[in-house]
Amino acid sequence: MKMTFAERVKYAMNLEGFTQASLAKKVELSQSAIQKITSGKSLRSKKLLDISRALKVRPEWLWDGIEPMKNKWSQSNAIIQKIELDDSHQFICENEPQFPLYSRIERLLIPKNKEKEDDFKMIRLPMDIAKKTNTNATHWVGILAPDTSMRPTIQEGAIVAIDESMIEIKNGKIYAISIGNICMLRILYALPNKKVKIRSLNSDEYPDESLSRDEVIILGKVFYTATMID
Repeated sequence: MKMTFAERVKYAMNLEGFTQASLAKKVELSQSAIQKITSGKSLRSKKLLDISRALKVRPEWLWDGIEPMKNKWSQSNAIIQKIELDDSHQFICENEPQFPLYSRIERLLIPKNKEKEDDFKMIRLPMDIAKKTNTNATHWVGILAPDTSMRPTIQEGAIVAIDESMIEIKNGKIYAISIGNICMLRILYALPNKKVKIRSLNSDEYPDESLSRDEVIILGKVFYTATMID
């Protein structure tokens, strides 16, 4: 049976030798706040990523039980420091715009006016990421990587930020796409005769394809995961 959020927190605390008091001090929360989390009275926390970093577990595992529990590779601290989950659906400030994070990439196919408030959580990134990646924060959306097709750059279950306004193919860049209503992350190349080459980084399991441009719906360009993607 899948553990609850509270059970995952307690399990990771035991592995790392944390008490409620010591974890509270580490992540700068009150002990009562940690007690509410571990008792199941609080199902979310603005400090979730700080807690996951302190407990040395993946935030996706702590938040939603998505395996693996720990990274098997050395992850950059950038995403831990800069992408934060939040309960509010408002902008924190001009320098940290919020945008929705969906657990399933297929949610990108559903019109925004059809989504339910409980279909997503909110995350935020510093505005300087928009400048560095030449993206538009009003079109940002987050998803969890659906599979291992883009390993080692993007791990399954990793938080991936996408700009939905960037749908023109720039050869060699990673995009969220849909083929026959099946959504995926792939590297795209525009070919002559209105063809598109579709590549994964894990080509042993996900071989290259060449399709008609009309068969490929581009949902947006990936610009940020554990590190920025230019």
